[in-house]
Amino acid sequence: MDDTLLFGGPTGLGRNQLSILFIDAAGRTRAEQKLADTAGEISNAVVIPRGSSALIGQYHIAWSETVVDATGQKYDTVWYDQIECF
Repeated sequence: MDDTLLFGGPTGLGRNQLSILFIDAAGRTRAEQKLADTAGEISNAVVIPRGSSALIGQYHIAWSETVVDATGQKYDTVWYDQIECF
């Protein structure tokens, strides 16, 4: 994998869309994609390459979102997935 900045985080006015943005060392966009709409507001996200160079284009992604239950109590949930970019 070449030098690439990997961003994962909230987009949208309500911070309730999970998106990625990968930029190479020359400043070119390598990947930009909305991955999902979420139930709550995304507070944190991280994207990390999976394994060795044999897994080019495969990434771990984890994020947390703040959800409000029926009583008005806020709590955070943490989610994890694996993504593949072709």
